[in-house]
Amino acid sequence: MIVSWLIYLVVVACGGLLFILYDNTVSLVILATLVFIPILLFAVHTIAYFSTSLKLRIVNSEASVGKPIKVVLHIKNRSPFAITHIKMAANVKNNFLNTQNDCTFTLSAPPFCDKEYSYDITSEYVGIIEVLIKKAYFFDFLSLFRFSKKIKISKSIPVMPESIDSLVKMRTNDYFSGESQIFSNGKAGDDPSEIFNIREYKEGDKLNKVHWKLSSKADKYMIKEFSLPLSDNVFLFVDLKQNAFDDFFYVNSLMCAFVSISSSLAKQNISHYTGWYNHQKNDYEIAKIDNIPQLYEALSKMYLSGIFFENENIDKCEFFENKSYSHTVFMSTISVEETENRINIFDIDYSKKSIVLVTDSAESQLPSEDDIEFIPVVPDFEDKCLCDITL
Repeated sequence: MIVSWLIYLVVVACGGLLFILYDNTVSLVILATLVFIPILLFAVHTIAYFSTSLKLRIVNSEASVGKPIKVVLHIKNRSPFAITHIKMAANVKNNFLNTQNDCTFTLSAPPFCDKEYSYDITSEYVGIIEVLIKKAYFFDFLSLFRFSKKIKISKSIPVMPESIDSLVKMRTNDYFSGESQIFSNGKAGDDPSEIFNIREYKEGDKLNKVHWKLSSKADKYMIKEFSLPLSDNVFLFVDLKQNAFDDFFYVNSLMCAFVSISSSLAKQNISHYTGWYNHQKNDYEIAKIDNIPQLYEALSKMYLSGIFFENENIDKCEFFENKSYSHTVFMSTISVEETENRINIFDIDYSKKSIVLVTDSAESQLPSEDDIEFIPVVPDFEDKCLCDITL
């Protein structure tokens, strides 16, 4: 804008010099016109400025990592004068990771226009992306005047992690005394309280599984297949504590592991719980997951909690005071030693323990313990690491 004024003043000076050299009506009109132009531009620009409104919307309801997020700016100019240059200062923030970047959007407003401008932004990390328009700068045709308007309109969109089509198997826990009212729809078991299927006798079948009434009617031996109980006492703890302030690809892998494992359990009709530490509330949170919508509802709550870098201020976790879990899965991005120390906050003596650890290499030196199942997850190779796992 300063450059525009300097150029304008040079032109006016040339007009003044022309009037001095050629003292006539034409040179006077030229000089008067040059002097009058800023006044006219100011008046026209003021009318257009107060007649223009701006709105922001995001087309997507949710997004994926690295995929375009379509941001739409809607501008309406009700005046007969155009605004040729509008510069909008925006801030794109990831509320989950507490990171932000500044960007600008440039557009124009023709007279009597009702127009939309589309822009694509992307996020390399999971979280809740908030697009905030802080200010809009309106420039006239010659860029002599700049009017600013504080807007502060914002829209948010969740960026979801990749979900691996994983088959999660559960280890048998002989020490868990809890009962389950949920049974598998696709696999037989040994629970005589529910019948899974009735089929013809095969060599090796036990006589105590013969359905005698049905066998007498069919005139052949029919066998009862009992149901396989599915425990709803599985607990997934997602450790949002991070060691690195800028290596958020580990967080992507952590969220990918959680979504993949939880969705596999939900598809098998295995109800389970997930928990995490909310450092903003200084408290632990827990959610029960029976289906995929509940999974993403829990994920959204994690996003609102945000990651943190310091240890929790609560010494004891109360997840286990009123409920015991058959399987406990601790998901983390920190070191093996610190993970093992942090898992001690849980009272899980009779729980089958698994540690899903995001690491640089699947060949990392992980401890070999009989009571803990270690599952390494390597960034960019989550599909191989989470393909078929046992908890």
